[in-house]
Amino acid sequence: MHVFGIVLEDGKEGFFEDEHPRYLFLYDGLLSEVAENLNITPLKDFDGFSKAEQIANEKSDPNDTIAWLSAYNDARDSCEPKWFEPSEAIGAIEAAKDSIQKSLVQKPDDDIEYLVESLEVLIEILASAKERGSKFFMALM
Repeated sequence: MHVFGIVLEDGKEGFFEDEHPRYLFLYDGLLSEVAENLNITPLKDFDGFSKAEQIANEKSDPNDTIAWLSAYNDARDSCEPKWFEPSEAIGAIEAAKDSIQKSLVQKPDDDIEYLVESLEVLIEILASAKERGSKFFMALM
């Protein structure tokens, strides 16, 4: 999964810094592990174009990056994104953030602190979208 950002139905801005989505990408494994341990929805499940990824995986070898990206882009062009209600994600992201934050007490880590900050920014974006009645999807690959 590669996080390009968040897309809001009403066209408002998502992440203002490239670093926040980068940390979500770098720690995708940790985020998925935490979600599994807490039995919550993982961030990657809010990918608006997961169908395009599935089609690309069927049509090309995921290990052949160029062929896979071509197949993904073709599939993405033919798919409508799946939109999500912010309330579907906020609780899960807050729970993941809290769990990760607790681990920092025992083992401080600057990168993990930045991941927590990235999750906080994402929660703020989603809370604002919820107030406006705007749906969202994560732009992932």
